[in-house]
Amino acid sequence: LLDTFKKSGQDPKKWVIYVSQDGRDPTVASAVDRIVEEHKVNKGADSPSLHHLYNKRDSSGMTEADKKKFKHPNQWKGYYAIAHHYKWAVDTIFSHSANFSRIVFLEEDLAVAPDFFDYFSALSPMFDKDKDHLYCVSAWADNGLPKYVNDPKQLYVSDFFPGLGWMTSRAIWEELSPKWNPGFWDDWMRKAEQRKGRQCIRPEISRTHNFGKHHGVSQNQYGRILTNNKLNTEPVDWKNQNLDYLLKQNWDPWFDTLISKAQTLSDVTAVEGATDAGEYKLFYENRVQFVKIAKQLGIYDDDKEGVPRTAYSGGVVSLRNGPARVHLVPKKPLYDDTGPL
Repeated sequence: LLDTFKKSGQDPKKWVIYVSQDGRDPTVASAVDRIVEEHKVNKGADSPSLHHLYNKRDSSGMTEADKKKFKHPNQWKGYYAIAHHYKWAVDTIFSHSANFSRIVFLEEDLAVAPDFFDYFSALSPMFDKDKDHLYCVSAWADNGLPKYVNDPKQLYVSDFFPGLGWMTSRAIWEELSPKWNPGFWDDWMRKAEQRKGRQCIRPEISRTHNFGKHHGVSQNQYGRILTNNKLNTEPVDWKNQNLDYLLKQNWDPWFDTLISKAQTLSDVTAVEGATDAGEYKLFYENRVQFVKIAKQLGIYDDDKEGVPRTAYSGGVVSLRNGPARVHLVPKKPLYDDTGPL
């Protein structure tokens, strides 16, 4: 991570890196402390400051009522410990300086793309430009398998909160922190009551890659897609990209026109045959049919709060097929700003 930062050319005065450890495992603590000390000694002008935080591991947010929901409740305690750690860490970091206006979350089992820091730096101003509509910026593309991505510069607006390397603003955190959920924080973030009709920006090609195959609390639930997701390796000059197309006032009319003019495909078998450059769409009737199509294509077939992964505008999911782009479009919206329909 530090090497990636040095190569990025980012201003180290604008970034502070914290390693927040859950508990005090001596092996982990020793390894992090050694890196922090070595960084202090060898820190050059191109390096940000680095700090080590300790959180007292706490899964007490799991109530007796919660335990009754699970056949084996001890298997789920980790989700409550993670939620506690997230809140403690972010509250602590924002308390360190009133100058911190953004925070980027990165789990320990994520590798980052060469343009990771440039990507977030370029998108940070969007929270000021579109503060009524922007919820988060994510480095992750849920359906970012190599066969379904093509353009490293293309970004999308999505109603789905992706996680896996993401940024939000102090203002949004101050809204979420007082009511933070004691467990399953990411699914809670996806609820309509938190999202409030706001969206996330995500890349076509992921800027993070998950390599944590073992010992995670999810028990590698989505291992096939996580492992095979493409990590961007191509340089992008983010500081010279005009990203105003992502503003809701610009994105919505462009996206609506894109979908309305797209060529209609007859069935899922036609998706692979749509290889000529251009826009295509495949309509689906309902959630059940979406799941069937998603399974056939090998993408995520689940949804959270009615929102399929990467979806926008009631359930539109966009995929590349070489130079072609295919949109899976619901005949009726699957959700709105109040939740599933």
